[in-house]
Amino acid sequence: MFLLYFIILAVGGVNSLHIAFVGDSLLRYQYLCYVWSIHFNVPSCPPYLVNENLHQNWSAFYANTTDVFEGAMICDCWRLENTKIYDIIENRFYSHPTINLQVTYIEKFGDLPARGHNYSNLVYKPGITGYSVSKVEPIEFVYSWIEIFHTFIPSMSVPVEAVILNAGFHPHRHTISIAKGIIETASNDNKFVTIWAETTPVNPICPKKRIDIDSVVNKMISIRNETMKTTDPSGSPNVAYVAFPHHLLKSPLTSANYWDCFHFNDVSAYSARSHAIMDVIDQMVKTRHITH
Repeated sequence: MFLLYFIILAVGGVNSLHIAFVGDSLLRYQYLCYVWSIHFNVPSCPPYLVNENLHQNWSAFYANTTDVFEGAMICDCWRLENTKIYDIIENRFYSHPTINLQVTYIEKFGDLPARGHNYSNLVYKPGITGYSVSKVEPIEFVYSWIEIFHTFIPSMSVPVEAVILNAGFHPHRHTISIAKGIIETASNDNKFVTIWAETTPVNPICPKKRIDIDSVVNKMISIRNETMKTTDPSGSPNVAYVAFPHHLLKSPLTSANYWDCFHFNDVSAYSARSHAIMDVIDQMVKTRHITH
C-alpha cells in the first residue's frame, strides 16, 4: 500500500520524510485522502473525507476529519458558514504514530495569504479543531507565497523534504503574475524539492470554468518550463510537474465523478493522483540524498 513508498525510500537511505501540501481545497482533499491511506495503510479513503457537504457545518467537518486520525493530526482550523475567504484558517499537521513520517497541509487560496497559528501552540483535543473554533484572533502568521518558501517551511521543527503545490488553483487576480517568482524560489532552494501537481480536471458540465482552469494550467506549465531553462541548466531540477494520472483511472472522468465543478466524489481519483505524486517524491528525494 502507500507505506511501501516509505519503505522504498528507507532502503534508498531516506529514514524520515516530511511532506508539505500547500494549496486550496482541491489540494486539501488530496492531502486528507493521502494521509488516510498512509495512516490506515489502505489504497483509498471514504467519501465523507473529501466532501464538506456531508457534514453538518464547517466545525463538524474539521472535527470529523481530524478526530478520525486518533490524535495523529492537529487541525488549526476556523471557518463559519458566512466567513469571508480571506479570514478562513485551515492548516493541518499529521505525524504517523509508528514511523518517522510527517505530512502538513497549509491552506493557500491563490494570491491570498496563508494565515494561522504556530504549531508549537497547538494542542489536540477531540472534537475541538486546533487553536480555537470560536475566534480568529490572535493570528500568529500571515504569509505570502514567497514567505512560505523562505520563512515558514524552513522554520518547521522537522525539515521538509518535499512541497506539493496545486498548479492550476482557482484563478485569482495575481496568480499568474506571481507564478514565476514562486517557481524561481522553489528552483533555487536546495533544502527541499517542489512538485507542481496538475489540478483536478474540471467537471465536463462546467465548460466555462474548464476553459479558465485550463488557461491557468497551460500558462503555469509555460512559465515553469521557461524558468527551469535559466535556473537549472544542470538538468536535475528541484521542481517537477506531475500531470493528472488519467491513465491510472479505471474509466474516463464524467460528471458523475464530481460533487461540484471542481471536487471529486470518486475517491479513486484522489488515490490515483497520490500514487503519481509519490512516484515523483520517491525519485526526487532519493536522488537528493544520493547527491548530497
